[in-house]
Amino acid sequence: AELRDPAMRGTQELFANTESVWEVDWSQDGDRLVVGTMTAKADSEYDAKNLIIWKREDGQWKLQTRTAAPKNIEATEWSPDNTRVVIAHGDGWSIHDGQTLKIIHQADSPAASTITWNPAGGAIACGTGGGDIVILNDETYETEHQIQAHFAKIMRLQWSPDNQFLASAGGDGAVKIWNTNDWSLRETFVGHSGIVTDVSWRPDSQALASTGYDGIVNIWSIADGTESYLSPAPKSFAWTDDNLIRSLSGRATVVDRHPVSGNVVRTIRLPDGDSDWSLQSSRLVSRVSEHDGKQQIEVLTIDPKNHLSEFKLDSESSSDKPIMDLSHDLRSLAIQFQPRNGNAINL
Repeated sequence: AELRDPAMRGTQELFANTESVWEVDWSQDGDRLVVGTMTAKADSEYDAKNLIIWKREDGQWKLQTRTAAPKNIEATEWSPDNTRVVIAHGDGWSIHDGQTLKIIHQADSPAASTITWNPAGGAIACGTGGGDIVILNDETYETEHQIQAHFAKIMRLQWSPDNQFLASAGGDGAVKIWNTNDWSLRETFVGHSGIVTDVSWRPDSQALASTGYDGIVNIWSIADGTESYLSPAPKSFAWTDDNLIRSLSGRATVVDRHPVSGNVVRTIRLPDGDSDWSLQSSRLVSRVSEHDGKQQIEVLTIDPKNHLSEFKLDSESSSDKPIMDLSHDLRSLAIQFQPRNGNAINL
């Protein structure tokens, strides 16, 4: 993978692992990355030290520390104060020091499938392969609540921006909303015909989007339980700052739709070219092309007023669909490549 940092005006490739990079998470200050890996096969060799922290120092990304964690890391996340890292893996979950990655707490619990820190602090929500949600105190790490939430593996948990709700997506095809004040069930949404893989809150916490193996994006209203559909589902979508659903239409058009009616509210025309654009987030689109035997990546950023800024970079790496993520301070861009030859991702 490469990191593109506009402030540094350059790219840097980071190599520290031989297995697939499954999770990459920025620290809140944008100066560190935590990386976890996933093995390709259950009996394969894997990195002896598969949990890694990179740190930005003097304009360069440097390996800060790495350690051995249980293999098959499914989720990583920084604490809101950047002092700790929580990971979910095949043997449960664990808390690590944000500087040394030394284990602070090792959970004695079933395998964790997803885990997320409350951005406001105070709690960690953990989902298990058996469908339970476990709410943990983020200081004592003791279980405060345990909910039998789904009949299958929990795929994703997301706190609402206003911290009033926790959304859960299950392998049983259901989406559920939980009140965080007493952990009672607020809503159950059943509109998928298969596993629900992801959920995303609207910025005002009044609606939730879900998507799954059935190729449909459902938009659920928290106030009255109504729903709307984007079908067939776009390959990717994101909420805009003004609460519209952003996706790509055709090769070079961004379309913003009303989340309930589905009506097109605005379109943004992107530059034409030989390859298709890919929506990375509401503020980021990219595409890959070949020029003179080298791979060129074009990146467009979309500001809150929907103005476009473009930059290009050449890469020796070869990837059809690089994955990108902007840092919280919008100064840095991480690019993760999936090599075409099928080998493990390096970051």
